[in-house]
Amino acid sequence: MKTTTVSLKFPTQFSKFIDDQKSIQFKGNRVADLLDHLDIEYGSVKERLLEEDGQVKPYINLFLENKNINVLKGLETEVNDGSCISLLLSRAGG
Repeated sequence: MKTTTVSLKFPTQFSKFIDDQKSIQFKGNRVADLLDHLDIEYGSVKERLLEEDGQVKPYINLFLENKNINVLKGLETEVNDGSCISLLLSRAGG
């Protein structure tokens, strides 16, 4: 299986769960592989980001470069060495 290195841009409230890592190396080449790796290495990452059915929680937005993975292939979106994965939280209120 291919090893991929990506940079991560997570807000403080999530980056603390992955020891403030700014770059991560993982086996695979999909967003799902990255989340599996983070969950194994740091624990409870998928629980914080995914619904019970495995879909990204509605208030979580994952981006590959500048595109939301939901308009790509969701968790099956392929990533390349050097890609940037960003996590943004939706805000609501008025």
